[in-house]
Amino acid sequence: MILSFKLSRKVFTQTLFYMNYSRPVMLLLQILGLGLIGYWLYNKIQNSGNIPSIANFIFGLYFLLFVPLIIFLRALRMSRATSRIMENVQMELDKDVFKINGESYKHEYTWNKIVKVKQTSFAYLIYVSKLQAHIIPMEALSTQEKSSLNALFRQLNGPVIRLKKN
Repeated sequence: MILSFKLSRKVFTQTLFYMNYSRPVMLLLQILGLGLIGYWLYNKIQNSGNIPSIANFIFGLYFLLFVPLIIFLRALRMSRATSRIMENVQMELDKDVFKINGESYKHEYTWNKIVKVKQTSFAYLIYVSKLQAHIIPMEALSTQEKSSLNALFRQLNGPVIRLKKN
């Protein structure tokens, strides 16, 4: 199967958020942020003579707002600084190999070298390491191509496959 597409900034940013927030530590930071702001509000409303620490509020805002903002700005900077990300890409996938040809690069992998294949609502992610994945955007695929990809991925033996149920 041969696929041709150009990755959009939107899908790249979604992927970066997904890869960051699929880690438990990032979810814990969000919960911690909510907890700190909740604690600050509770003390403010109770007005029990204790002056609520503004540090709770500031750190809570940091975890809730600034961390996602930093991820967004990093995605924007990476997509502008690294032209490879937004190049036209041609991928060739079959039961033995996964080839990717960009305008300025080429990679070829056997499936036993792939760590994981994951389907999200916006893309297929083909992980070549725990932190690096090749992206196949859903917006670039027809319904038949999605079905063919799912069938191909289900027959692979090497990587961990996580596909959505139909």
